Amino acid sequence: MPESLLLSIVVVGCGSVGRSHARAAARTPGARLTAVVDLSEQARMPLAQELGATPFASVEDLLVSGMAVDAAVVALPDRLHAPISLQLL
Repeated sequence: MPESLLLSIVVVGCGSVGRSHARAAARTPGARLTAVVDLSEQARMPLAQELGATPFASVEDLLVSGMAVDAAVVALPDRLHAPISLQLL
């Protein structure tokens, strides 16, 4: 499938749940894990390298980059779901 037709996915949060979602996204046919976002460099960098994704320290950095994203997984504490999701819209 041409790269331009793949669903571009970003995972926000690289803890245990985020890592699981990122790995699932990376192996999903018709999709590609485009980016991972986490404040912790120790969390985001190994996962990005493992899965070939672009690492970002914040959602703001992702948005400023202009990277096209079709879907996002917000793997953060519940209280952060709404504010982060609203930023991504």
